[in-house]
Amino acid sequence: MFKTNFYNNICFGFHRLSINGLDEISHQTFENNDINLICYGEIYNHSDLINQFGKTPKTKSDCDFIIHAYRCIRHHCFRLLYGVFSCILYETLKIQVIVSRDYYGVNPLYICQYENGNIRFCSEIKPLLLIQTSAAWNAFNQAHNKYMS
Repeated sequence: MFKTNFYNNICFGFHRLSINGLDEISHQTFENNDINLICYGEIYNHSDLINQFGKTPKTKSDCDFIIHAYRCIRHHCFRLLYGVFSCILYETLKIQVIVSRDYYGVNPLYICQYENGNIRFCSEIKPLLLIQTSAAWNAFNQAHNKYMS
């Protein structure tokens, strides 16, 4: 399943490998008013965190609750996640993007900034290479060294 959503100048594209929440309502992007989320991976302690924050998720996905946790304790919620994951959360009212991944970086998260100012994130490098130009490749190397070193 591939899904694309557009918000202001931001596009979320997600190709889903379904492990938890196999029903259609669990397909990402998760949206809750002004907050949008995509999350690749698996959150092992999602049941405990759902109980901790006292909010019944709308889906059977292990990532849906992250938006509610974010509303409660903002960016600190990502420190509580135990698993292998990379997430991108977008607040439309603040026009703010938060990128997070698991502590050990098990799931890769590639960042590419282009000369025109566009920034792209991806869990695989192949899609970023498909749009490769020498300038874009240099920008990718600089962004990777800056953010991943």
